[in-house]
Amino acid sequence: MQVAFVTVTSVDLGDQLDVIYDVDEDFENFFADKTYGDDLKYLLIRLECNSPKFAEMKKPRKPKYRREGAVEIMHGTQQQTDARSLNYEIILDFSRYDKVEREIVVKNLAQDILNSLDVIKTVKQIKDFQLDKFRDDLARFFQEIKWM
Repeated sequence: MQVAFVTVTSVDLGDQLDVIYDVDEDFENFFADKTYGDDLKYLLIRLECNSPKFAEMKKPRKPKYRREGAVEIMHGTQQQTDARSLNYEIILDFSRYDKVEREIVVKNLAQDILNSLDVIKTVKQIKDFQLDKFRDDLARFFQEIKWM
């Protein structure tokens, strides 16, 4: 299983969410040999956190599942999407991340990511996936890196 994150933030937030990139390699190593079913092999979670003046205009995008890999053009660049992949986004509460210490940011991120996982159940094409086992492993990962 592969798990990856992308952050999209307003300028006012600065680099608060960049802590997620500090553990990219740890995520990769932790989940590399784990499988949770045949229907989901790659999970990309978009973490979006905008200042309140922009947040009202933003609605979360629908989760996007791909059973087969595909080539897409995004922002003028050709990109390959993985087979059995799910992309979804979390709209984070700006007040939980603005001007708070790193220790609070990582605890909030861990909590918000774990709380978001139920979106996987809403994707009808994903039938063979052990969500509870994945959630438990993700929580254990966050504990190991001291985010919980």
